[in-house]
This record gives sequence, C-alpha cells and structure tokens, in this order.
Amino acid sequence: MRKALGRGLDALIPSKKTQVENTKSGGGVHLIPLAKIRPNRLQPRKKFNQEALQQLAQSMQTSGLAQPIVVTSDQSTGEFDLIAGERRLRAAKMLGWKEIEAHVRAEVAENQKLELALIENLQREDLNPIEQALGFLRLIKEFQFTQNQIADVVGKSRPAVANMMRLLDLPEEIQNSVSEGTLSEGHARALLAVEDPLQRRRLWEKTMQAPVSVRELEEIVRRLKDKKAPKEPLEKSLRHREPVELRELEAVLRQKLGTKVLLKLAGKKGHGFLRIHFFSMDDLDRIVKLLVLNGKTE
Repeated sequence: MRKALGRGLDALIPSKKTQVENTKSGGGVHLIPLAKIRPNRLQPRKKFNQEALQQLAQSMQTSGLAQPIVVTSDQSTGEFDLIAGERRLRAAKMLGWKEIEAHVRAEVAENQKLELALIENLQREDLNPIEQALGFLRLIKEFQFTQNQIADVVGKSRPAVANMMRLLDLPEEIQNSVSEGTLSEGHARALLAVEDPLQRRRLWEKTMQAPVSVRELEEIVRRLKDKKAPKEPLEKSLRHREPVELRELEAVLRQKLGTKVLLKLAGKKGHGFLRIHFFSMDDLDRIVKLLVLNGKTE
C-alpha cells in the first residue's frame, strides 16, 4: 500500500531548485513544437465540447495563452509527453500554431509520469463527475491510492470522493446523461437509492422527460421505498402530484382516450388545466362518449 502523500503534487513535482538545475535538460518554461508533443493517454476527459474549444481558441487568438501546458521531457527521443492542458493544445492546433508555451518537468519514472498526469487533470474543476470518478478509480487500481489519499491530493473530503465513485454503480446510459450534463450529480445520487434496476430506469426516464429538482426526486424515491405508507385517495393525491407523476397520469389518459392530452399545473395551490385534443367532430363524439358514457355506446 502506498504511503499517504499528504502534500498534493509536491511529492511528484520537482522543486523550483530542481527545475532550475534541470533547465539545460528541459526544466522550466519553453516554447515547444506542437509536433513533438505526444498526447496524454491518461487524460480523464472523455469528451471535448467543440463549441467550448472554439471559444477557447478565439480567446487564445485574442489574448494569448493564459497558462502554459505541462509536459515531461523524454531525453531518449527528444519528444514530450503531455501532462495537463489538452484543451489548450487542441485549441492551439485549431489556430495553426506551430509552438506552444509549456512547463517542462524534469524527466521522471514512467509510473510517476502517469500518476502525475492523472492527478494534474483531476485537480482541474472542469471535469464532469463521471470523468472524475473514473480518474479516482484509476488511481486506486493502477497506483494503489486509498480514498483518503485521493481526497488529499484533489482537495475534496473523503465522503465526497466516495459519493462520486458510487456514480460508477449506475448503468452506462445514466452515467452518459451525467457526462453530457443532462442529469446532475445530485439527481444521479438520488437514483442510486433505488435498488430495483427496472424501477431505477423508469424513474430516470421520467426525470429526463419531465425534470424535477433534486429534493423532489429524493422525495419520490423515499415514497417508492416506503412500501408501508398507505396510499392517498386519488382526489387528495392529485393535489400533491410531482411533475414526473403528472406526466405518468398524462400518459394514462392519453392511452385511455386515444388522443393527445396535456395536463399542466398553473399555480402553487394545485391549479392547472387538462387539455384534450380532437381531430374531427367524429373524434370529439368518440371522446365524449368515453368520458360521459364511460365508454358505452348509446
């Protein structure tokens, strides 16, 4: 088991004195040809937003590079391994730059290089929760980190690290919605409390169709888990319907009436409206019979 770091990247990044001593062999900040920079195979980020890259490229073209990228030198080949700054590197390539400013770390052992690359990227704030969780998992599996050590180097509490890693217990499709930003980390954690996979999937689908707050979703999950709670009369429960449940009731009415139905709340006191569409007078007559005559013909 590795010894607890307790010092963030200090244990992995050479001191300023060491960097100065290594300037001749690549230490410090230098202009590095883009063609000599090898991509980071431990990049935690799985998806790169093209619109965001365009915005970054525009900013770099107008104001220059705000912060150098980080690389390590490979003395045997004269090339460099990217440690942090892949978005900046991609933006530079989009702009047609031939060189880019880079902090050049002294040459380190391969296992330390990979460890440093992963930690550098995990300390950034713009990774999505799934990317961070996968990065934490790699630190544990490949470098024998504990959750406490991860919390130390990335500046999070141990429970925060544990909760984020639990997101990896969710099905891939739910993880993807978190990665894409269509489902928040809080909503995903609420879904973790649903033990039945099919029930969890149905609730996730309803949440994606009719978004609710994290608190509302937690309350829905609590009610699902509370099997002993007595059911409310329909007239009473309708006054407390969550948006997800309204959509479910809307689907039932749509199937029953065989037409487009819209059920919507319009105020905090349970006010709203029920809109039923018809497409011809015959269709209207059919719907009225279903409503008034309970489906019986005259």
